[in-house]
Amino acid sequence: MDGIVVIDKPEGLTSHDVCARVKRALGCLRVGHTGTLDPIATGVLPLLLDGATKWANRFATDEKEYLVTAAFGVATTTYDREGTVAGRYPVPSDLLDRVMAALPQFTGTLAQIPPPFSAVKHRGKPLYWWARQGIQVAVPPRSVEIRSIALVPTADGAPDDPASLDLHICCSKGTYIRSLVHDLGSAIGCGAMVLRLRRLRSGTFGLDVAHQLETVCADRIGGADKFLYKKNGDVIA
Repeated sequence: MDGIVVIDKPEGLTSHDVCARVKRALGCLRVGHTGTLDPIATGVLPLLLDGATKWANRFATDEKEYLVTAAFGVATTTYDREGTVAGRYPVPSDLLDRVMAALPQFTGTLAQIPPPFSAVKHRGKPLYWWARQGIQVAVPPRSVEIRSIALVPTADGAPDDPASLDLHICCSKGTYIRSLVHDLGSAIGCGAMVLRLRRLRSGTFGLDVAHQLETVCADRIGGADKFLYKKNGDVIA
């Protein structure tokens, strides 16, 4: 079953979990993804099935697009709501103005340090392994590109929660949105963490072509073909 199926990843599962479920349900020999999503994240997760896994290098530079809700006034060990609270800080009354003023410095090419709880390897082990041992690891920054970052206005022009703001981000592969939000909170001086994260697009694949995981898995082998992009299709040449 060679092809690509785009999943709208549900919250609470790792990208590996999604691959495993699709592999088991569709009877595939191999299933890989084109970019990890954290367990709390939802949204576009393209999966490469069987022979399509050899196309992985075609997606190496895919741009990603996200909608993130950042909660200000709190910092956590994982840079998102699943971590242990590392500090609480007063949220400035002019938070919106400070965020607007800070956003330009987070656009363009940045030297970004991955979160301590991430899968980036150090001496053969992922950073989260070291973090769970209570060992701080000095990781060199990685070059990423933030092509655009903007506040998402609400209907009345003001957020329902004055300590939380929605941001729309277009960025290069390898960008950690958790690190971006954490660094933004540090720049403003009140800390910040990811409250919600949704991937809207991965390369040419958007939410408009994404399928619910349970729908794909329920179809089994017989009907799964209708979900696939194939090598001779419009997306993969």
